[in-house]
Amino acid sequence: MTSSENIVIRELDFKEWEQFKNIRLYSIKEEPLAFGSTYDAESQRTPEEWKNLLTAKERNWLFADNGNRLIGIIGTIQNFRNEGNHIAYIVAFFVGSAYRKQGIGKQLLEAIIQKLKKNPEITSIRLGVTITQKDALKFYEDSGFKKIYIRKNEVKVFDRYYDEYEMELVAY
Repeated sequence: MTSSENIVIRELDFKEWEQFKNIRLYSIKEEPLAFGSTYDAESQRTPEEWKNLLTAKERNWLFADNGNRLIGIIGTIQNFRNEGNHIAYIVAFFVGSAYRKQGIGKQLLEAIIQKLKKNPEITSIRLGVTITQKDALKFYEDSGFKKIYIRKNEVKVFDRYYDEYEMELVAY
């Protein structure tokens, strides 16, 4: 186990796209309910598509690095679902199971919030969490996010549909 004090929260350079690919694919495989994409779809991306995803202007990515490898990821996108550039939407958030309950997720979330605060255009942060993800729901509520509505049958994983809470952090 690694202590959260040994973790560095950082951005990746476009040359590190393969590390981005590896943590993203690993995270989707480990927690398919937490992502709006599938392992099969993501694994079909070309190297150029991975580089573009990592460096797109409307996206922000941060990573938890333990010195040996990436163990966590958080990513946002503006104008997700055409809701406007004033909303940053968390579209990826994952910490490896061996590193959970050590404050690393909190470090990632706080770091992305601080990064988003530097953009005066953004007034709120939103995310979706399936209603079955009780630990994630509690984490977001403890972090100040509020449920704003439920999207019925929003997430489909392995031919099963799940309802999803839309949550928001306003005036952060």
